[in-house]
Amino acid sequence: MILALIIIGLCIVPVYAAPFSQEPLIRVGILSNQSQIVISANQEFSLVEDTTGKVLGRYLPCDKVTITINGGKLALNSKVITATEVRVAVPKVGGPDIQVNANVYRGEIRLHRTVGKQGVTAVNILPLEKYLCGIVPKEISPQWPAETLKAQAVAARTYAIYSLNKHNADGYDVCADTDCQVYGGLSAEDDRTTAAVNATVGLVMVYQDKVIPAVFHCSSGGYTENSENVWGGYSQFLRGVKDFDEKSPYYKWEKRLTGLEVAKILGQAGYEIGEFKAVELSPLTTPGKFAADRGVSGRVKQVCFVGTNGNVVLSGTEVRRILGLRSSLFDIKVQPVVTTEKNVSSLNKGVRIVDVIINGYGWGHGLGLSQWGAKAMAEQAMPGNKEYFKTILKHYYSGVSLEKEY
Repeated sequence: MILALIIIGLCIVPVYAAPFSQEPLIRVGILSNQSQIVISANQEFSLVEDTTGKVLGRYLPCDKVTITINGGKLALNSKVITATEVRVAVPKVGGPDIQVNANVYRGEIRLHRTVGKQGVTAVNILPLEKYLCGIVPKEISPQWPAETLKAQAVAARTYAIYSLNKHNADGYDVCADTDCQVYGGLSAEDDRTTAAVNATVGLVMVYQDKVIPAVFHCSSGGYTENSENVWGGYSQFLRGVKDFDEKSPYYKWEKRLTGLEVAKILGQAGYEIGEFKAVELSPLTTPGKFAADRGVSGRVKQVCFVGTNGNVVLSGTEVRRILGLRSSLFDIKVQPVVTTEKNVSSLNKGVRIVDVIINGYGWGHGLGLSQWGAKAMAEQAMPGNKEYFKTILKHYYSGVSLEKEY
């Protein structure tokens, strides 16, 4: 299960919802800047120049074609071609499935030289709903309650429409990893998550008539967060709310480091503090009680690391990245270590030895839908309520409405 989405940038701005007249196609960059990509199909197929339709090669079922870059140009099985973009053509459109590097995909496959780089990029073009069928089971367990799966499907659809053209400069709309949403193609599909997609076809979340970036995460640790306290941009629909993820295996966690390790890790990230001395951070309290250095959930907004060469103030998001933490909802305690010959080498003599104990909660950025919280809500819903997914979504995304986009 992929636990969190990453958004680069400070402002979270919804885009205007201009309903489509029909289900749109989406271009997914399934592989980017690869040294080689292997194509196959379960029936006869051809590789054609996309702009002219010129056939570049014909192949039997299960034949494998390796696409590489040679001298700055595309090459098919080591044979250099002049085409800048290649399409996999099959006799029966929508029937056979195309295999790309051992993964199977619906729809159309095109390949081009990676923009500005020397590798090959593969793009899967398919209807948005089929794309979602390869998204939802990669983001959440198909074994979870149906209303949780529906909520995830709507969030994924909303985020996909919001993200159309995000990677247009690279020749596609969205990527296939956590920078957008994790996409596994036909190989990832599951009947239960496909049913959730089909039960919510075209349904998206909007705020003031604009499609929202419906971000989600694994587990909040008891309370979600306001957007400005994580990514810096204020969003009226990403407000901190009580979560119900106490049964999440990621609800509570701990990480221990030595002061020497902390100083080394900070140094590798470009922050040379010398010998680690202390941390300045207010104690974690009950969610909802604000502190200057913490958000509404208690997530760290900023923390100061004190060293012999000076201090460095970092955001909670940056500390999470640098130290490899599950979330930015944490406390830090520093305690002296009883020194022995085993833990004090000749190089460390004279250095104050301390343990840095990080007690944290949740996994992910803490914004929007909490997947484990949504699971708990669905488990408490009235049996037979097939619209409860809307209650889940309106709990985690403040003030939104659900509307048909096509």
